Amino acid sequence: MDKRYDPVIFSKLQSYAHAEDWQGMKAYLASLSHSAFRTASYVMAERVLPPMEAEHYWACFHHIALSDTKAFLMTFIKAALQKYAAKGLDFANHHFLDFAQGTAGQQVSLDRQKTLTAILPVLRTHSEVQQVLSAFCNDDAERKAIYLVKANESVPCYYELFLALRHMDHTPDMQVRFLLHVARRSTPLAFNFVSIMRAYFGIEKLNGQFSLTLQPYELSRLESGYDGFVKIMNKIKKLPTPKQMFDQLLELDQSVTLALNGSDSLVMDKLMLIITSTIVWIPMGLLLLYIIYRNKGLKTMLLVLGGILLCVLFADLVSSGICKPLVERLRPSNNPDLADKIDLVNNYHGGRYGFFSSHAANTMSVAVFLSALLRRWTIVTLLIFWSLINCWSRLYLGVHYMGDILVGLAWGVTVGWGVYLIMRRHIGSLQDINMRPAVIAILLTFVIIVVSAPILAA
Repeated sequence: MDKRYDPVIFSKLQSYAHAEDWQGMKAYLASLSHSAFRTASYVMAERVLPPMEAEHYWACFHHIALSDTKAFLMTFIKAALQKYAAKGLDFANHHFLDFAQGTAGQQVSLDRQKTLTAILPVLRTHSEVQQVLSAFCNDDAERKAIYLVKANESVPCYYELFLALRHMDHTPDMQVRFLLHVARRSTPLAFNFVSIMRAYFGIEKLNGQFSLTLQPYELSRLESGYDGFVKIMNKIKKLPTPKQMFDQLLELDQSVTLALNGSDSLVMDKLMLIITSTIVWIPMGLLLLYIIYRNKGLKTMLLVLGGILLCVLFADLVSSGICKPLVERLRPSNNPDLADKIDLVNNYHGGRYGFFSSHAANTMSVAVFLSALLRRWTIVTLLIFWSLINCWSRLYLGVHYMGDILVGLAWGVTVGWGVYLIMRRHIGSLQDINMRPAVIAILLTFVIIVVSAPILAA
């Protein structure tokens, strides 16, 4: 797992920053191992750079980031976005503008692409968007349009794109190409923009999503400046489409997953690896079966065991045998888009696909089945808790999204209750069994796991 913090690295980098010893900082970073350098990148972006005064930040940017943009640029951009959001930084600094101008003369520039893709969507005013684009692209309208359609949408960016399209009035095919790119975003704002541009430029062959009826005086507002453009853009209010709502759910799913994934604690890492392992819970299951055997006999015990096996069979068959290969949703640990965001423990990835969670479905089906048979609040609580901490371990380890877990739990409840309805007449009532030894044993299992984690992590 990539460590996001190291006190020694933080102390060294902070001392160089306070002394404004940029050459010393650069030499120290160059001396680090690959894993330590990754940790230093996190420390720089999250702890060292954000508190800096703007002047010191840009000086550090000039000496460190520009010395090796491949290694340092995105670290500084991430910190710059934090500082900009807190209104502690702007992009009018001469160090940043000099860097931008240095890329402007290049036909293709990865540094320019990375910087503009990250910065453009967050800029609050059109004047800032215009200044940054002019620095990176000079007066090249086509190049500006390329970066504007690649960046996440914002009204200031759309206005600058409108100005760029006006410079392409003599090349309608190019206008159409950029507008089609915008339309693929499938957002209300994007469709509004495309429809307005179609009406403004009179592009008949561009099929729009909305049928706008704009009066000539309304179109003339576009030429009156940014405020007039904003009024036109906000004219249409439209509910999100099903695709947009689904995309929003996926974004929320990813955000919640990343929030619950990983930590800087080696003890927690080890604890989650223990919890997610099936073998550590086998003694607990055997004890439950033994107690049923002592109280109800071999036949009842075998029927309960058969019910448990049916739960696991049906839950896992649909999850691993049908849904995972059919849906083909990569686990967070295998998603290349999350490679720099997800925390992995001991490089544990799980299988290739993760929708939906077999751990969640299997454990919840067994928990519901046994809870319905035993009907004692203590044992029910412990069984549900056992299933949920297994689910938590999957999120912590980064091998499932929250959506995978929720669907797995829902399927587990369905299977567990279904198997109970099938088996209850054959098994009979188990409510009269004294489950106190089982409760004590389960609690003891939890304690042993928690106590063993720091020992094994040492």
